[in-house]
Amino acid sequence: MQSSRHLWVRDEILQVILQYRMQEDLPTFFTSNFNFQDLEKHFAKGKNGNDETWEARRVMERIRYLAEETRLEGEKSPMTETIKLMKAHTSVRRF
Repeated sequence: MQSSRHLWVRDEILQVILQYRMQEDLPTFFTSNFNFQDLEKHFAKGKNGNDETWEARRVMERIRYLAEETRLEGEKSPMTETIKLMKAHTSVRRF
């Protein structure tokens, strides 16, 4: 269950940032312990167990537009692998 502050951040902060980055076609990198499906479920958990699936889908629509899901596994640090991926894709723009 999430507090109302977390829901506010999702709806009023994250949505605005993602929308701006989409409109300006800016490179955007995310890291998460969740895959896209689990991240959407996480965003859909509202205060007092309320279902916020619609709001979660709006956020995930933007994340899916801006990012491509890549699973990092192995003995190397996931952060090291993330940095390598970021360096390799910083010049790539979506057109």
